Amino acid sequence: MGPSPTARIRNAHLEARLETLQALLEAEKQRAERERQLLERATEEITAQRDHATALAVEAGAVPALRTTVEALKAALDSERGRAAESRQRASVS
Repeated sequence: MGPSPTARIRNAHLEARLETLQALLEAEKQRAERERQLLERATEEITAQRDHATALAVEAGAVPALRTTVEALKAALDSERGRAAESRQRASVS
């Protein structure tokens, strides 16, 4: 003798619930995968922005040193111009 009608109905109901839960689980897996991919892309973008900001900071840090170098070169040029002018004066006086 097979299962009773009540047992068959209960079994059909449980199978339907199982299929629904499996479909929900699959949908949740897909949603989680999309979210993971979005987070991965966001992480890559943030990393690129950080690297760019770091490069800019390095360049900005070099600016004061370059200014000091330019000022030193200007002073040396002015000094050389002064010496050249003195040499021309001495040469024209002689």
